[in-house]
Amino acid sequence: RVEKAVPRDSCSVLVYTTPGCKHCGRAKALLSSLGVPFETIDVSSSPSLRSAVREAAGGKTSVPQVFVAGEHVGGSDELHEEERVGALARRLERAGIRAEPP
Repeated sequence: RVEKAVPRDSCSVLVYTTPGCKHCGRAKALLSSLGVPFETIDVSSSPSLRSAVREAAGGKTSVPQVFVAGEHVGGSDELHEEERVGALARRLERAGIRAEPP
């Protein structure tokens, strides 16, 4: 079920990824550079999890797929764009997630 794959009530940042994915690496590097705590979930070995994430991501099948407090952000490009325009900081603040840059 989607609720189990992408918790809607969570105050967390989840990055659904696969091993060796360079776009996943970019997304994780951005979050790390901002001091955003996040959890990485590998979807490569679970077709049912990947299907649930696809459903929660509006049909997107690529990785990474990033969720903040259960809200779909998108992939690496969307995450970087949100950071560029200041939307990511606002989204994190609304979710009560503190970014603590290293």
